[in-house]
Amino acid sequence: MRLAPLGVILWLVMMPLLCGLYLTVPVSPDQALFDYIAWSHLQGDYYYAGVAEQNWPGKMLMHELGIRIFGVHFWTFRAIDFALMQVVTVVGALFLYRAGFRTAFWVFLLVYPPLYVTAGYWMAGQRDIVAMGLLLAAATSFLSTDGDANRKPAAYLLSGALIFLVVSMRPTYLTFLAILMLVLLVLFLLGRLSFSRAFLNVIMLSVGFAAPLAVLIWLGHSIGALDDFYQQTILFNIEVYPVPQPRSRLFEPIMLLLVGSWHWITLLAAVGFVLWLVTAGTMLPLFLIVGLVATILISYFVQNKGFVYHLGGLLPLLCLFVAVTFDRALRYLQAAGSRQGRIISGGALIVAAALAVAGTGAKIKNTLPPSLGQQISQLSPNIRAANDLSWDQITEVVTFIETNTAPDDYVLQWGRDFSVPYLAQRRSTLRFVSTPALDILTPAFSGYDAWLSEIATDLVEKRPAVVIVPSAIVSGGTPPQAREDASIAEAMVIAHLADYEAVIQNEHIVVFKD
Repeated sequence: MRLAPLGVILWLVMMPLLCGLYLTVPVSPDQALFDYIAWSHLQGDYYYAGVAEQNWPGKMLMHELGIRIFGVHFWTFRAIDFALMQVVTVVGALFLYRAGFRTAFWVFLLVYPPLYVTAGYWMAGQRDIVAMGLLLAAATSFLSTDGDANRKPAAYLLSGALIFLVVSMRPTYLTFLAILMLVLLVLFLLGRLSFSRAFLNVIMLSVGFAAPLAVLIWLGHSIGALDDFYQQTILFNIEVYPVPQPRSRLFEPIMLLLVGSWHWITLLAAVGFVLWLVTAGTMLPLFLIVGLVATILISYFVQNKGFVYHLGGLLPLLCLFVAVTFDRALRYLQAAGSRQGRIISGGALIVAAALAVAGTGAKIKNTLPPSLGQQISQLSPNIRAANDLSWDQITEVVTFIETNTAPDDYVLQWGRDFSVPYLAQRRSTLRFVSTPALDILTPAFSGYDAWLSEIATDLVEKRPAVVIVPSAIVSGGTPPQAREDASIAEAMVIAHLADYEAVIQNEHIVVFKD
């Protein structure tokens, strides 16, 4: 690998700069929620039984690991996510190496990190793109250094365990376990694996997946959280959260993403896919990537939400094909036996490099804060969406809570600005901290009466010292009134504010003090 020294040097230069840039990217509302839930768990609130959430626990455990390592900061999750992304990048490069693309190893190592960092605060670090990185690791463990499936049993055990970790973040990614089982069956039918070897591999995959699942179920049972988990992640999502809209509308976001934000990535990836097809002896790795793409699309259509970040897992897969484009172009240039062949291969390589450099540079430019050095030194977020609190507004509320409440006081946060109670380090009055979920509760939900009764009780028994509500759900006057179309849960909270004083108010929120 003559590119190794240059690749290592470029990587050593790029990564600290990208890390500094990534630490200034604010967390998304979902990530802020997971930050709070993870912190609350460290205070003794068990997942689901002590703090409710409709998603599975894998991502919350990742946030908790970040807090254990770095403490409570707005950038904590970005730090742990950047570290994991580096591991995933090396694993993805290893996948290409095992598939026979030696130069692609270094290209992927340098291409994927800047595209990940600049993917946007709603996509980078979200469950789909993080889970896909782990699935890519499972696929890499599945492959031997010859790009086939003749691996030691322990490798399949690891693949199964990684798939379990992915499912604990995104249950709809379970599809990939079935795909790996199908691969082993096909290899057996083609005579590539003996029956005993194929059967052993299936067993090891299954054990790798089932063993940690059994441990998680046992832990849930031991703390009495299984029923809460079932109500919140199964019943709620089935009875309350489905989207009654046609799936045909889901194709448009895919096309907009591929030909819009990712246009040059998609183009180079398409070229790499074609070049891979004509490369003999590397079909199994290609089939695995196609299986990963299928896993993402099945998940996207099953959820039927239409959120673009649900497609985030496509980014590392596209980058694999981008790396293959450079690998093949360089290979053809080196093997060209004529001047014309060298001109064509060299020109293609230059065009591909120009697209990658210009496209990546534009994404970095759009992500850069006005003063990167000052932003990093202050460690404050560099952007905020129009409907979110600014960093100054968050700081004002957090400072007020820290100054005017005791550490054991309760705070009620209604809405999506969970950075406030997380950074203020105050526990929630309600176990149902994901209050947007409460806004869509209907009597059709089997836990409807029990949840509303618990909210009414906790508002009294765990009376919040501070209540933060979106400006849009309260009307002026004293006492504040709920808007006419307020949900029952919202109306209960607004009615509770009769004896509270409004102390901070802006276009986004109103802060009430007891």
